[in-house]
Amino acid sequence: MRFLLPMRFWAALSTDPATRCAYPPRAARPPLPAGDPCPSAHPPRAAVGVDGRHTKHDLAADPLHFLRGALSAYTDTFTLGQLQNQAYGYLFPQGPFFVLTQPLPDWLAQRLWWLVVLSVGFIGFHKLACKVGLRGGWVWVAAMLYALSPRALSTLTAISSETWPVMLAPWVILPFLNAKLTWRDAAAATIPVALMGAVNATATIAACTPAAVIVLYRRALQPGAAWLLGCLAV
Repeated sequence: MRFLLPMRFWAALSTDPATRCAYPPRAARPPLPAGDPCPSAHPPRAAVGVDGRHTKHDLAADPLHFLRGALSAYTDTFTLGQLQNQAYGYLFPQGPFFVLTQPLPDWLAQRLWWLVVLSVGFIGFHKLACKVGLRGGWVWVAAMLYALSPRALSTLTAISSETWPVMLAPWVILPFLNAKLTWRDAAAATIPVALMGAVNATATIAACTPAAVIVLYRRALQPGAAWLLGCLAV
C-alpha cells in the first residue's frame, strides 16, 4: 500500500518535523505566474546588482589571486585539495579581461563579459551569413538566433567557457570560404582558435569541426595542414 501513494501523503501523516519539511504541502509552495503553463521553461534571471552563479565566481571576485593559483597544478582551496585540470585555460582571454575590469563591481564585470561573448557570436555569424550570400533582414535574424540560441543562453551565466568557443566558431569558418585558400587563410583561422582558451577541449573541438568539414570538402590539404599545425601549437 505504501508504494501506491506519493511520499507527500505519508509525510503529511508523519510526526517527524524533518520529514514534513522535506515534503511541504502544495499550498506552501509559491504561486505560479498567471497564464504560465510551463514555468520550468524559463531560465533563471540574473538580477541587476547580483553576481551570477558562475562555476568560477572567484575569477570575477579576485582575478589576480585566481590566475596566480592557475599557474600551479595543485590547489588546496578544497578540503583535501585537488589537481587542477582546467584552471590554466582561464589565463587567456578571460583572465586578463577580468583583471582589467577589476575596479568595477563583480556583477558588472560579469555582465560585460557576457556582452562580449554574445557580441562576438552575433558579429561573426552576421559576417558568415553575408559571406554565403544571405541578404536583407534575414542576416540580422540569423545572427540574432545564433547568438541567443538556447545552448548559448543556458551556459552563458553558469559556465561561459563553454559558450565562448561556440561564439568564435563562425570566425574560424570565415577564412576558409575565400575563393583561393592560402597559408594566410590558415593563419587567420588559427587566431580565433587561440582565443578560445584551453578550458574545455571538447567545446574547442566542437567549435572547430565545421571548419574542418569545409577544409575536407574543398580538399584544401596544404592550408588545412597548416591550420591543424597552428591549432596544435596554440
